Amino acid sequence: MEVAKRIRNLQKELDAGDIRILYEIRSTVLQLASPPQLVQELRSKMLGSGMPWPDDEGEHRWEQAWLAIKKILPSPPHHISRVREQRHQRMD
Repeated sequence: MEVAKRIRNLQKELDAGDIRILYEIRSTVLQLASPPQLVQELRSKMLGSGMPWPDDEGEHRWEQAWLAIKKILPSPPHHISRVREQRHQRMD
């Protein structure tokens, strides 16, 4: 839960316009552990659709898959334009 709290605090800084914080948010997200309920649901859906579960393919395959999931973040240009738009709205 500590990581989630840190991300919320960083999000506030980002919303205030500090886009330099994006890289800190990214590194904080990479610290997240996979929630057991998510793992169970993903496993169930994948196996139910005939897809192999990553752990069945090798010892560290789930860790690689989880890392790939965590790396899917909106790109910095998306955040930059969002922050600029928010600043503009505040000025109106």
